Amino acid sequence: MLVLIYVGIALLALAWRFVFIPWDFGGCFYQVWITAIGAALAAFYPRLNGFGRVLAWVILVPIGVLLLFGSLYFAFQALLPFMLLAFALASALFPWSKKKARQAVLVSLLLIPLAAFCLYGFRHMSLVGKVRSIPPADVVELRFAPVSGKSGVIVLSNQEAITNVVMSLRHTFPYSPNHEEIKEPWRLTVSMRDGSQLAFNIGNGNCSHASFVWIQFGVEVYQNAQLREAFKTSGVSLWNAEQRRERPNNQNTGGDK
Repeated sequence: MLVLIYVGIALLALAWRFVFIPWDFGGCFYQVWITAIGAALAAFYPRLNGFGRVLAWVILVPIGVLLLFGSLYFAFQALLPFMLLAFALASALFPWSKKKARQAVLVSLLLIPLAAFCLYGFRHMSLVGKVRSIPPADVVELRFAPVSGKSGVIVLSNQEAITNVVMSLRHTFPYSPNHEEIKEPWRLTVSMRDGSQLAFNIGNGNCSHASFVWIQFGVEVYQNAQLREAFKTSGVSLWNAEQRRERPNNQNTGGDK
């Protein structure tokens, strides 16, 4: 029964992926792989005792759903701690159900550092969620600075242009594999009216999708299919030296203030 429920959820997540991010073939492979692993673990559910079955429903099933649907919104690196936690818990439950208490206890010791590692995943997902849900009216300035150290900081303060760029950030999605080096990176700093800031790197496409814009948070990299067009309509040119010489009235250039 648990296997059928998990496979049904996995198929729903896979259909969701084809609708929203059909270009992420690597992510599709990951999702099929995690579905197979989860279904194999669920097949051992009848061998668990009563307490083990409760833990499976309360912890393993929610983690499995997070791994399936979370891969649609967050990078693999952010989900890895939860995957390791699920494997460790499953590895402890099976020997426990066979009365191998010592082996189960030893494996359970891994749960403490892995649970702490999950805080990293939560922190990253919170940051990405904030970037996707920035209210345009709360933004007073977008500052673009080349990471290479070159001069030419671009400051965008026109509210209509800010809204255009910020709204496009909602279309930021993960992709796999995301191990390519970011190309021609710029540091984008979003300054809010309350004085807070959000900052991350953006890059000029990749081998698979040259027209997309990279968005990088630490080691996690995402893609955005609409951000380049938003830059163009807002008068922001980051990767074309000729166009950068022609700046609209809503931009200022120069060094950091």
